[in-house]
Amino acid sequence: MQRILKFLFMSVFSLICVLYVQTNAFAAPAYEGVVKMKQPSGESFEGTLHGDEWFHWVSTKDGDVLLQDQKGYWNYVELTSDELKSTGKKYKIDKKPSMAVNENNLNKWIKNYNPQAKKKQEHMNKLQKESPK
Repeated sequence: MQRILKFLFMSVFSLICVLYVQTNAFAAPAYEGVVKMKQPSGESFEGTLHGDEWFHWVSTKDGDVLLQDQKGYWNYVELTSDELKSTGKKYKIDKKPSMAVNENNLNKWIKNYNPQAKKKQEHMNKLQKESPK
């Protein structure tokens, strides 16, 4: 009987620990090293991942900022008033557009706009609306 109670206690304790850790594990930072990347058409390059699950991008050694589209291509990025947006021009394939943002401009924009906090707040608001009352 004592073994059963001990097993039950350890099971409940383990479950509580897992649930606690799960609720506190939100955004995680991206890997900070240089990664070899490849366009679907074969062009390869090295990029550095930045951000977390709320807001992320890739930068090249030349300071170009890239986002991946739904087809897997890495595109140059432009800044709108409140978000990063793909220009639709593929890195190492198309000519770099004049409105493409570089990493220095992006870092200034991030300090002023704080997109991670805004994206997280939008997500939390969405979850609150979806949760049963």
